[in-house]
Amino acid sequence: MGGIVGNGNIKVRTSTESFLLLHPTVGKSSHEVAMSIAACKGVNKVIITSGEVGFVISAVEDGSLSSEKVSQKVNRILGGRKVRIARGHYVYSRNP
Repeated sequence: MGGIVGNGNIKVRTSTESFLLLHPTVGKSSHEVAMSIAACKGVNKVIITSGEVGFVISAVEDGSLSSEKVSQKVNRILGGRKVRIARGHYVYSRNP
């Protein structure tokens, strides 16, 4: 799947990223945690959020670097806390 869909205003492409979802940290600075995670190879960006999910991490998803490898690095930073992974399949975006 790829290319232009519908009326030509929407572009569809295969996704090359996954998202890691983490609960908020307790006893650690969110800023420090985000900085440590952002320094990991394969991490595109870290977003600090509020609510049930404290961090959303955009990670590269390709043959050589998988979200599982990034998840393992993040897990070590957080001291063994569970990391949930949501793999991207398709990206739908408006054409400029």
